Amino acid sequence: MERIRGATFRPTATWRTLAAPFHWMPRWLEVYGDPFLIRSFNGDVVVGVRPEYIKTIFKGLPANYSPFAAGAIQPLTGAASLLATKGARHTRDRKLLMPPFHGDRMRAYSEAMRASAQGVFDALCDSPRSSFARAAERISLAVILRAVFGVTGPEDERSFGQAILNFSNAFHPTFSFMEFLQRPWFPPWRKFSAMKQRYSDLMDHRIEHARQTPGTEDILRMLVEATDEDGVGMTSEEIKSQLITVLFAGYETTAITMSWMTDEIWRRPEVLENLRSEVDALSDGAPASAYTKLPYLDAVIKETLRLHPVVTEVLRKLNEPLQLGEHLLPEGKAVSASILLAHLDPERFPEPLEFRPERFLERKYGPFAYLPFGGGHRRCIGAAFSTFEMQISMGLLVRDYDVTLHDRAPARPTRRNLAMAPASPIPVTLRRR
Repeated sequence: MERIRGATFRPTATWRTLAAPFHWMPRWLEVYGDPFLIRSFNGDVVVGVRPEYIKTIFKGLPANYSPFAAGAIQPLTGAASLLATKGARHTRDRKLLMPPFHGDRMRAYSEAMRASAQGVFDALCDSPRSSFARAAERISLAVILRAVFGVTGPEDERSFGQAILNFSNAFHPTFSFMEFLQRPWFPPWRKFSAMKQRYSDLMDHRIEHARQTPGTEDILRMLVEATDEDGVGMTSEEIKSQLITVLFAGYETTAITMSWMTDEIWRRPEVLENLRSEVDALSDGAPASAYTKLPYLDAVIKETLRLHPVVTEVLRKLNEPLQLGEHLLPEGKAVSASILLAHLDPERFPEPLEFRPERFLERKYGPFAYLPFGGGHRRCIGAAFSTFEMQISMGLLVRDYDVTLHDRAPARPTRRNLAMAPASPIPVTLRRR
């Protein structure tokens, strides 16, 4: 077996992965080959790109893996989070969390999603210049507040929404890449801990409210009532951990993708024209869920997620050795299915740097070629919810509003928390059509 080559200087590799993965990951693939090694503060990571490598990683049994850098994640999400648990515990909790995010439940959220998006877009029309990135965050936050946390009423929305924003904005990506910074002597960590406590206190109140208020249909209520095969439900601390996971996985990531979409669509008249032809064909009284059945809109979302993956890697820590092609990886190593590099593979996606939604109408891509939400037993449970929200919000934007972009150049990626987001706030002018 050949030795896997890669970056060996841990601080440099960690910082480059954190700060500029879109620059360094393709360069390392070119220099070191597939797979290659990254030495990070959280441990050695073997990065695989070929479909057969990704298939091997995703097809592994749940017992074979642990979450990567679990110690760094737990202070953020709590020990019960799906991002931090493993084995039978992870499988049990995933089953409890899945029902609210799939099937008929999506349609129950659709009108709340449309109302949230329309309210934000209408408010933007009153301003000559606005940040679409901030507007997308407001839409996603409003959806989270209503559909997930069951928050109603303007006063509750303001206070709870501000607590979520403070909590989210206080998190810094170095916390998860460099666990040794999670100490009271580090001022950003001290601030984050205070914001997290404020959020936790409000969540205690919301959970108690959900336990005492029958009949609501939000996701929090469903988690309060959910029980496993033995009739055992989740504790308040477990629910809080899972909802923090939902918050970080579903709030900012959805908003980021809508920002990338807007920057791409309104720079390409042919894409906008195709979208307009599709959404304008809907009847005036069509339900919000009608946007989720439009193939070209879906293709635009898929292409945005391909070219601008919000999360660049799917990481696993090995509980036992793994045969990855010719390489036998020892227990304790970590493996990564590289979303970023898989999506830029010219054999899978010809002209990979071109934004071309038609590629998703011309063929279907398997889960080892196209993986924006990860894969295997730890695939993002909020994938359908996030896609549903984007279809409705962006379909409404294209149909009812004109957008003028003020940045001359396309947005570039930068690290925001655990995600890669546009460095630009996407300044726009919005007008009703």
